Amino acid sequence: MDNYPAGVMTLSGTFALAHKEEIIELARHHERRENSEHPLHRIMRVSEQNGMIVIETTDIHLPHRIAEALRHAYKGELHVDYNEEGYFVRVSWTRET
Repeated sequence: MDNYPAGVMTLSGTFALAHKEEIIELARHHERRENSEHPLHRIMRVSEQNGMIVIETTDIHLPHRIAEALRHAYKGELHVDYNEEGYFVRVSWTRET
């Protein structure tokens, strides 16, 4: 494994930080569902950087699915930016209290 993610999610805002554990559990739940059909689609790491939760994944679809689940469950703002030239996606989700 080259340790370079194909997807990076940033989760920000006071709501995200206040509900960090349940948001990470929601992400892990979607990882397990995705992994049952696509074993290489995984969360590589979860970290906290500059007051944001950062989730890095091995594919471009998992972060989008996690962010859509967050928006469905908790509302908030979602932005998805696919790199046209490469296999990479940057997803940001934010919600204030």
